[in-house]
Amino acid sequence: MKTKILGLAALLLLATQTPAQSTFTVETRNYDISDNLDLRAVASIFAESTDLSDFEMRLNDARYQISNLDLNNDGWIDYLRVVETSDRNLHLVVIQAVLDRYTYQDVASIVVEKRNSPEVYVQVIGDPYIFGVNYIIEPVFVRRPVIFNFFWSRNYRPWHSPYYWGYYPKYYRPLRPVEVNIYLGHVHRIIPRDYKFHYHNTVNIYYKDSYMRLHQTVRRNDFERTHPERSFSSRNQNVANKAEFNNTTRRTSTSEQERRIVNQENGSRRITTSPTNSGYNRSENNSSRRSQNTGRVETQNSERKISNSGRSVETRTSSGNERNSSRTETLRRSGNSTVTAPQKTSENNSRGTRSTNSNSENRSGRR
Repeated sequence: MKTKILGLAALLLLATQTPAQSTFTVETRNYDISDNLDLRAVASIFAESTDLSDFEMRLNDARYQISNLDLNNDGWIDYLRVVETSDRNLHLVVIQAVLDRYTYQDVASIVVEKRNSPEVYVQVIGDPYIFGVNYIIEPVFVRRPVIFNFFWSRNYRPWHSPYYWGYYPKYYRPLRPVEVNIYLGHVHRIIPRDYKFHYHNTVNIYYKDSYMRLHQTVRRNDFERTHPERSFSSRNQNVANKAEFNNTTRRTSTSEQERRIVNQENGSRRITTSPTNSGYNRSENNSSRRSQNTGRVETQNSERKISNSGRSVETRTSSGNERNSSRTETLRRSGNSTVTAPQKTSENNSRGTRSTNSNSENRSGRR
């Protein structure tokens, strides 16, 4: 009889075991407007372009989605035009956002300099308004960029984009901005793996005087003059440029404030909430589905607020199963031996447990 009771208790214990719970991670990340244009991706498509007209097409073509900038907050990704000027062996390519009929804003500049033939140096300089001061990337190409043939060919002509506000090329199709983490994941696949990029905080140009003079002839900072409060220095007062911002604001921080481990019953997954700064006031509310499983009870936790950069992102999570309360039922027989069994939270299962206990007592009494 004792063996039967022990076997029955084992069956009850197995029946009340909850399925193994897996976890997914909710991470909060701090992004800046400058994250919406990856200068490494810009340098990559620049090297692969046949000329500057092709380069401007790649910057704005929906097939590439190189830019995610929406500086004027009109809900559309800004069109980027390309303006170029040169002096002897130095070519200056300026990328400007078209924001209104007479409003343009420099985003980045590309300096192509031929010092000792056939050596050609390329530097991509982020505009201080977007990227902070002295944010300079020097790409190292493993093969000679195609566009070099354009700059030093007999048919070379300086390029000045003919497009402006309201007048765009036929291939151009306006797109809505996407979440920054989605954009970064997309452009990461565009950058060739064999390319290297070095960061500098000073302009390494042999003809530096020519560069400064040329830049003044094509520079446009109309949006900066009307919206100085949106500059990089205003958005990030404790860092000088994007490089320092990346170093101080770790993307995959493991601190307790930026990581939440949430129990999820059906598989593991990762949800990223990405608040942004200065005009990118978006919040992502993630609510999990309730599972309709027999004999299990779900509860929904109250909303949690995750603070990040002066903003709060509300997330809602739901637990998979309520842990079964461990209540002990003592099955007694004529001796002093006892068996304990946890009771299910479900009402039907509780009835089944009481019925089983009653039967066990009856059989014990008859014996």
